[in-house]
Amino acid sequence: MTSTDSELVFINFYTPENSEFYAANVYRDLNPNNDDFRLLEILPGQGLDRIQCRIIQPPETPGLKYECISYRAGDPTKILEIEVDGHPFNAFASLGAALRKIRQPDGTRVVWADQICINQNDVAERGSQVSKMRVFYERAECVIAWLGDLKGGDLAFRTVQELQDEFNLKMEHRIRDGLSAEVESVLNDVVNGVVDELLSDSTDIWAKYEALGNLFRSELWSRLWIWQELIVAKTSHFKWDTHSAKVEDLRIVFQILPQLIVVEWPTRKPKSLELLMGNYPTAPASKVFEMLKIQTRRRIWQEQKVLPLDRLLDSARWAYSTDPRDKVFALCGLSDQKLGIVPDYKATIQQIYISTATAIMEQERSLDILAYCKHSGVVKAMDLPTWCPDWSSQLDERAERWPLLLGEFPAKCAFRASQSTCGVFRVVPGGPDTRVRLHTSLLAQGLAIGIIDSVGNFETADQKTDEEKFQHLLSSWATRIAEKDTFAAETLQELEKTATIDNRGFAEGNSLNHIARESNVRRLKLDAIEGLRRFVVTCNGLMGMAPPHVQEGDLACVLLGARVPFMLRKCKEFYTLVGEVYISNGYMYGRAIDEMEARTSEVQEFEIR
Repeated sequence: MTSTDSELVFINFYTPENSEFYAANVYRDLNPNNDDFRLLEILPGQGLDRIQCRIIQPPETPGLKYECISYRAGDPTKILEIEVDGHPFNAFASLGAALRKIRQPDGTRVVWADQICINQNDVAERGSQVSKMRVFYERAECVIAWLGDLKGGDLAFRTVQELQDEFNLKMEHRIRDGLSAEVESVLNDVVNGVVDELLSDSTDIWAKYEALGNLFRSELWSRLWIWQELIVAKTSHFKWDTHSAKVEDLRIVFQILPQLIVVEWPTRKPKSLELLMGNYPTAPASKVFEMLKIQTRRRIWQEQKVLPLDRLLDSARWAYSTDPRDKVFALCGLSDQKLGIVPDYKATIQQIYISTATAIMEQERSLDILAYCKHSGVVKAMDLPTWCPDWSSQLDERAERWPLLLGEFPAKCAFRASQSTCGVFRVVPGGPDTRVRLHTSLLAQGLAIGIIDSVGNFETADQKTDEEKFQHLLSSWATRIAEKDTFAAETLQELEKTATIDNRGFAEGNSLNHIARESNVRRLKLDAIEGLRRFVVTCNGLMGMAPPHVQEGDLACVLLGARVPFMLRKCKEFYTLVGEVYISNGYMYGRAIDEMEARTSEVQEFEIR
């Protein structure tokens, strides 16, 4: 059994054969009534000297300044025996390497490191400490993010410094010449220089860009806990061997990679680009985009001291945690404390996810969280009600790339399907049966829009361009519509608008920018071609775009307190959630509520399991 992260859960200690490890000895002599905060004092040492530490228990040292170590544990069978308060302690090898590099040769250094400062064998203490971790990182003078193994680390850090220096120099020239110091403009100049160098593809730059690519693909970025650690930190330093860089220094290189993706490269991409990007768009390169988002959220955190938990949870699906419960616990410290989520490692994963979803719905009086269930692109990991997101699930890279509710900060969505109504719902707890999905219901009030009468096809031909495939799809849909008198006046243009409606609900020209809109349209067309979004027609003459697993007979409805409509599927006496859906004729902007107020439509209660 292996672990690849320093999460505060089951396998934080490994006892090799014939090796004695007495974790209890480290904590035995400490004050049992004071588990609020422990710090680790690293005693002087250098080179391969044995690492010696002692645990400090404030407030015996009031006002003591300290740093926090952020690291990735890696293989738990790889350990380094250190000494803590005179007792042997099997630390993760990666943590041991970090302690060895940051200790002083002639002085002590005080840090907080989760594996040692928390008694991992005490489940109650672990939960208590996890609930306070945000405070630990906020109070630290600095967060040291240990990169661990990094091939070509020297060259990677030199390249980072070169790009940062180039950016600073260009900014100085603009200011000196009386030009506005526009960061985006200067960044574009730096990117253009990188593009020219990549296109030259000379062998002497291959090592440079491979080293930088290795930095982008560091396993540290996949740590779930790094989100909280970097967002709340006063300052952060990324450290490898003897090299160190502030998070602000890496911001430039993190911003370069996304811009390189939109460049129209030759059919045969330069080897230097492949060394830099890896096999994008799979996970390693995409982690860099998440690091950019973390920086955005850091700025919002500094202003508001709270972030929406549902969007944090959705954005962090790709991040690794040993214990699926930490998918919630690692992020709840960044959210509104009124949610009342308390880390409890005695509760089941299902209990944690259901109670978290319920708390978010009750706090926001909204059912928008249902949009995060993402059933079409999820490898189901556990038995949960269809209305409850499975935050431990892995998403298909291609599935649902453009949800109607984007998980950005702040959420940019103009859809108002239920107008300003609040959610009217209640959660009925499951019975003693272990099949949670069948016995935990969400009773939600809403308005039926229409039953799906027909589901359009998607394109499978290989000998066509993407645009030819899309136009062929529109023609096939138009033929299907023409069979119904109610659709006789529909045009290909109107069909295209339905298929490529801006997924945030903004009018064309009012999107984030023209380039973003064009990119959205291309992706939405591909989704239609590949069947990731399916064209549907309802019995009462409405068009829409639905999840790929939609079926005839599914019901489109507007739930009170939800910004977008949802598809439900009748299953005996209850419904299951299919996913969010775009519906034409004004239903994205409140027509269902207008009909309710005009008494042409009645509210009903849907039981969703």
